[in-house]
Amino acid sequence: MSPKSRGRPVRRKARRTGPPTTKPLTLERQALREARALLHPDANVVAAELFASFFLGQAWARAELGDREPELALVRGVAEVVRRADPAGAAALAAFRLVLPEAAVEIDELLDELGQPLPDWAAATTPAPTAALLSEDPWGARQNWFIHYDEPSPHVLMASVMRPGGPEVDELTIALPEAPERYEEIRAETFSPLADVPVGRALAALREAVRSTGLMWPRPRSGTFVENRLLARRRIDAYADPEPSLEEWLAEQPLPPEERSRLRAAFLAERTEAPEAIDFLVDVFLDYGAGYLGREPLRWSPADVILFLLDYVPRKVVLDEGDLAQLPALLADWVRFALAESGVEPRWIELVLAAVREHTEEFFETYEDAAGPARQLLTRLTAEGVDLTDKDSVDAAVSRFNAEQLARRALAASGPPPGAAYQLKIVLHDVRPRVWRRVVVPADVTLDVLHEVVQVAMGWNDAHLHVWEIAGERYGASDPEWDVLEERTVAIADVCAEGETLDYTYDLGDNWEHAITVERLLLPAEAGEVPRCEAGARSCPPEDIGGAPGYAELLDALAKPGDASEWGRELAEIYDGFDPERFDAQQVTRGLRAVL
Repeated sequence: MSPKSRGRPVRRKARRTGPPTTKPLTLERQALREARALLHPDANVVAAELFASFFLGQAWARAELGDREPELALVRGVAEVVRRADPAGAAALAAFRLVLPEAAVEIDELLDELGQPLPDWAAATTPAPTAALLSEDPWGARQNWFIHYDEPSPHVLMASVMRPGGPEVDELTIALPEAPERYEEIRAETFSPLADVPVGRALAALREAVRSTGLMWPRPRSGTFVENRLLARRRIDAYADPEPSLEEWLAEQPLPPEERSRLRAAFLAERTEAPEAIDFLVDVFLDYGAGYLGREPLRWSPADVILFLLDYVPRKVVLDEGDLAQLPALLADWVRFALAESGVEPRWIELVLAAVREHTEEFFETYEDAAGPARQLLTRLTAEGVDLTDKDSVDAAVSRFNAEQLARRALAASGPPPGAAYQLKIVLHDVRPRVWRRVVVPADVTLDVLHEVVQVAMGWNDAHLHVWEIAGERYGASDPEWDVLEERTVAIADVCAEGETLDYTYDLGDNWEHAITVERLLLPAEAGEVPRCEAGARSCPPEDIGGAPGYAELLDALAKPGDASEWGRELAEIYDGFDPERFDAQQVTRGLRAVL
């Protein structure tokens, strides 16, 4: 058995011959088949809403970027396959009309052409809510809404909304009326009790979350939000409080200047440092609260802390060494102050402070190896010797930087020019502390060559199978026993643009998953000598150790031999002398140049 046989997929059995399988139904024909249930005497307006929202949601979820009318396309597709004497087709179109009012005129014309009588529910008004209940976590980061209805039969519109990175609807469904009571029993100890909220205000809050989630890309391909989005929109449009005017919206901004000044003064009054030493970071905290924490900019949750440390600051904030060093400790003090201002109990404040402590090391790593626009700009300004206190000089340098970025994107759209290179970041998933590399390779390398780059850069032995997973397709080494596309004919530029990520798995037994991000396209004048390794951290795990769980056991055994499990002690003996912190960028560069 060859070393590469580990993890090889089992040979597929030959397919038996037989009668041809039935072609799967199109979405239009599936809708027509299911619409027959809407003709039943017990069918009501809720059943029609659920039917229409589900099928129109499928069309919406499958649409390509830029397709502005996917739901209307489904309506027209159904109309094309409906026979004139088909009452189910008429019921389907009538149900679509309930949740798609923007297409009402066109659907009415289609219904007139069919000339079929419609079920009674087709003329029903939107069910009116009778009560709204809210339960949320201590920081307001997750809100659970329950909108009660009595007609045509008791039911509840339930929505779970996540604020961090959103607001984003996590779940959206129709449930039985006793669901909130069951929820309260389960969550009484960790979530706030259910509270009555004015119906119009509750639906207005849902409107913001549904709209925000609907604008995200890529869209979810399935799930309760896809299935019930239009049903919820119909209920919201009918009974939510009116949207605020521009003047009202501006007046409701979470941190008006006077409140911002008050908070800064109150926080600084508790400090012993000179205000100018921490003023900048306090502004960063306030900006994040105003921009990302919604209407309650002081209610930091553990998830908000993680997003702030590992995403917002590395991508958007330029820090000097002093600000970088003191940010985590000052953030902990700010979170304690802000949550106390919001009336959050100390036990919940402690959980947020724990998130700061737990992610401080990762924050420093992430900031150090981040290559977002903020870091690129800081590097550029520093290299040019720009005085960061001179606004005119900074503005001029930023303008040049932006012009170059636009030119770079234009070149990337037409394919990288000869002599260009890609700066790639390779991160090994599921391993802490993180193992990563930053390398620069010719822009024309194909996936089979990039496989060799990953092997050398990370320190693998190329003793197992590997596979690329890109946009739903699998690429790998040509093998008649394995259903993958040929990797030798595909270049990076064919499948990935600047800022996008490739998924690469090595050893399908241990399952080492890597994310390979194309950070930058380097033009020929700036590419330098390639290939090369510019940065990285830590040694690659040993081969055949049992994947991430086995490596975690080894690290624990090396760090605390007395507390190690039996498995961990065995691994420590096998890999005696292994140094998890070892990394040499120059050695990696030499290895890369030996294979490319």
